[in-house]
Amino acid sequence: MQSTERTLTEKDLKNWNMLQVFDEAVARVFSQGKLHATFSDKRRQLSYGRYLSLFLFGLFNPVVESMRGLCGVSELKGVQERVCGAGVSAASFSEMQPVLDPNLLRKVFIDVMEKTLSSQPKDTRLAHLNLVAQDGSLWSALPRMAWAE
Repeated sequence: MQSTERTLTEKDLKNWNMLQVFDEAVARVFSQGKLHATFSDKRRQLSYGRYLSLFLFGLFNPVVESMRGLCGVSELKGVQERVCGAGVSAASFSEMQPVLDPNLLRKVFIDVMEKTLSSQPKDTRLAHLNLVAQDGSLWSALPRMAWAE
């Protein structure tokens, strides 16, 4: 079967600036949380921080359409330097999912939200809503949907 996914380049990727705020939040939250025993294994090459940064980077780049695509862009030099440190295999990415506590990730997103809220212009049309973004493509669509509310 032939793949329909196109090969992405660094020029196709956006939102590099959110990574530092996110990485700082991961460090704060995970330093206080209880990690799965697998993270103390010296053979582990993919850390929770690098996994989560790559995961977030995928959410902020809707041109990356799948986990395989995300693992594919992890091979790009700029992505390795700024996001994940090294290429990430689909197997390594998949094995991280069940060992991370989703409550810690929720705390990371709350931390990021609190740090960035004060620096972002508020859209008064959306202020009364309690929104939770589930997908990176939602960010660009929200302002266009405010009229419906």
